[in-house]
Amino acid sequence: MELEPLYKPQGVEERWQRTWEEERLYHAEADDPRPPYVIAVPPPNVTGALHMGHALNGSIQDALIRLTEAELLFLRGTPPDAFYAFKHALVQDTAYSTMLRARRQQLHGAIAQVLEKRFPEMIASTPEVIAQQFEGAGRHEQAIRYWRQAGDRDLRRFAMKEAVAHFSNALRVVMSLGESTARAEQELATCLALALAQQIAGGPGSMESAGYYRRAEALSRQLSGHGREKFLATWGLWLHCFMTEQADEAFQRADEMISIAREVNDQDLLMEAYHAQMPVLQRRGNHRMVKEAAEEVVRRYDRQRHRDHAFLFGGHDARVCARTFHAMSLWGLGFLEQAYETAQKAIADARDLGHAFSLAHAMHQSGMVFVLLDDVETCQSFADELLEIAERNKFPWPLTHARFHRGWLAARHGDHAAGIEQMAAAAEEPSAGNRRPVLLAVLADAFVRAGRYQEAIAVLDRIEKVQVDMQFMMFASEALRLRGDVFQQLFRNDEGKAEACFQQAIAVAREQQCRTFELRATVSLARLRRDQDRSAEARDLLAPIYGAFTEGFDRPDLQAAKALLLELS
Repeated sequence: MELEPLYKPQGVEERWQRTWEEERLYHAEADDPRPPYVIAVPPPNVTGALHMGHALNGSIQDALIRLTEAELLFLRGTPPDAFYAFKHALVQDTAYSTMLRARRQQLHGAIAQVLEKRFPEMIASTPEVIAQQFEGAGRHEQAIRYWRQAGDRDLRRFAMKEAVAHFSNALRVVMSLGESTARAEQELATCLALALAQQIAGGPGSMESAGYYRRAEALSRQLSGHGREKFLATWGLWLHCFMTEQADEAFQRADEMISIAREVNDQDLLMEAYHAQMPVLQRRGNHRMVKEAAEEVVRRYDRQRHRDHAFLFGGHDARVCARTFHAMSLWGLGFLEQAYETAQKAIADARDLGHAFSLAHAMHQSGMVFVLLDDVETCQSFADELLEIAERNKFPWPLTHARFHRGWLAARHGDHAAGIEQMAAAAEEPSAGNRRPVLLAVLADAFVRAGRYQEAIAVLDRIEKVQVDMQFMMFASEALRLRGDVFQQLFRNDEGKAEACFQQAIAVAREQQCRTFELRATVSLARLRRDQDRSAEARDLLAPIYGAFTEGFDRPDLQAAKALLLELS
C-alpha cells in the first residue's frame, strides 16, 4: 500500500461532515431536559487557525464529560486542574481489558517515559507509580529498578509493610523473566532487600526473612564474584539463628563471616563481622573478649562511610550496637561508671544518627545495663520514650524490652505484683528470643526481692534448662547466686545447699572474669558466714574482691558490699 506524501483532508472531512449533518449532531434544542455542559476551546494560535491540538483537547474533554454524566467517573476539582477516577474498579478493569495487549503496553510505556522526563520529582517521591507503568509496558528491567527504589525509600523511613510489598513486587517481576545469569543476579539483590525488610518488620525470628536469606545465600554461591552478597546473606542468617536459639549454627556463621570478609579483603565487612562476634562472645560469658570486639568495631567505624550499614545489617548501626555491648562488658569487668557513661554514649550516638531502629536498639540494650546497675532513675528517664518509639514503628524486640523495663520499674517502685506480672509476660513473648535468659534472670531477682521464693525457684530451673539449650552462659553465675539466696531462706537448717551455690557462682564468675557477678556472689556468701558467726572469715572473703574495684562506689552493689564490710569490722 502506497501512502500519499501529504494529508488531503477533503475526502475525509466531507464524509464526516455529511455524517454529522445527517445525524443532526449540530442540532440543539433550547428546552432539552438533559443537563447542559460547555467545552472550553483554547484560543487559536498566532496564525488564527484552529489545529489538531484544539480538536484533541476538545475530544478529550467531551469524552470525560460524557463519562462523568453517565456516572462512570468521579470528578474532583475544576478543569484544567480536575482529577477523574473510575467510580468502581470493575468498570476500570472492564475498560482496561477491552484494549489490545500491545496497545496497553504502548500506553503504559508512553506514560512511564513522560513521568520520567517531565516529572523527575516522582522518581524520588513515588517511584512505585513509575514502576507500575513500566511493568504494564512489559519493560521489566525498569520496573524492577523502580519497585526496589520504592522499597528502599520505605525501608529508610521505616514503613516496613510498604517496603515488604514493594520488594515483593520487584521479586514477582524478576521471577517472570527467563532463566539467565542476569535474572539470578536480580533475584539475589531483591531477595536480600526483601529479607532485610521482613527481618525488621517481623523481628529476627521471621521465617519469611530466613527463607529469602537462604535463597540469597544459595544464589551467591552459584554466581561468581558475589562475596559481598554472600556476606550479607550469612549475616542475616546469623542473626536469625542467634535470635531463634539455634546456637550451633549461629556460632558457625559468626566465624564464617570473618573468613568471607578476609577472603574478599573488605575492611567494612570485617567490621560487621566483629559486630556479629560481640553477642556470640557475650553468650559464652567472655566479657573481656566482648570488650575487645566492641572496641574493634568502634575503632573501624566511620560515620560518613558506614552510616548506611544500618539499612543492611540487622537494621541498626554498628557503632551504636558496639557501644551497648561495650557498656555491658565494662559492667561485667567491674568498671561500673564507665559502663554507665558508655551506655549513655550509645543512646546519644543513636540520636545523632537520626535512625529510629538504632535508637530503639540503643535504649533497650543500654536499658539492661541500667537495670544491672540498679539505676532506677536513669531507666525511668527513657522507658516511656522507648515504648513510644517501638509501638509507633512496630519494632518487635525493642517493644518486648520496653514492656519488660516498665515492669521492672513498677516492681522497683514497690508494685511487685503488677511489675512481676508485666516482666513475666514480656519474657515469654516470641521476640524475647536469645535475650530470654537475661530477662528470666532479672525476673528471678524480682521474685527473690518480693519474697516469692517458690516462683523464683521455678524461674531459676527454667534458666538452667535454657542456658544449656541456647548455650547462653553469661548469667550462669547470677542464677547460681540467686538460687543460693532462695535456699538460704527455704532451707535454714541446711545451709550447705546455699553455700554450695555461692561457691559455684564465685567459681563461674572468676572463670568468666565477671568481677561484678563475683562481687554479688561473694557478698551473699559473706552474709551466710556472718550469720554463722564467722565474721572474720566473711571479711577476709569479701575485702579482696571489694578492693579490686576502682570506681562506681556509689552504685548499689558496691554500697552493699561496703556496708557489709563495715558491719563485719
